[in-house]
Amino acid sequence: MRCGIIPVLVASMALTGAVWAQLPSLEAERAKNLGVAYLEQDQPADGAAAFRRVVALAPEEPLGYADLGLSYIRIGKADSAFVWLQRARDLAPGNLDVLGLLAEAYLWAGDAASAEAVSSQALEVESDNHLALYASYRSAVVLRGSREAQARAAGHLARLYELRPEN
Repeated sequence: MRCGIIPVLVASMALTGAVWAQLPSLEAERAKNLGVAYLEQDQPADGAAAFRRVVALAPEEPLGYADLGLSYIRIGKADSAFVWLQRARDLAPGNLDVLGLLAEAYLWAGDAASAEAVSSQALEVESDNHLALYASYRSAVVLRGSREAQARAAGHLARLYELRPEN
């Protein structure tokens, strides 16, 4: 079962900019901003091209890889998304945004168990991270067969409401 719609909560992660430091060069920063603009305009293929430029200019920064992965999720190419998101994870194993995007990619590809495993890792890093809670909630909803999954979904939804009542 594919999750065809990427929630705004996760899809906007590249657009927040709050967790990423400024890139090492003005050219890389410009490429990032261009990629974000393309994603905002629902042009993920153009966004992917811009983020490939970020990766070329700043290969040590997880940002380019993560946003390239997001672009491929939005394009609908899960295999490519996983390649880039795994590279971002290799560079920043505990980065909650990277883990959130990876969990979303697993959900989109129909692998709720892997999404739950990645979400659990993120929740170990920060138990109140709204992105990880949301990914875990969505995983639990897909895995709704067990009482444990239902209870986890209800608990995560309640906590999300406490953290983000406006959302």
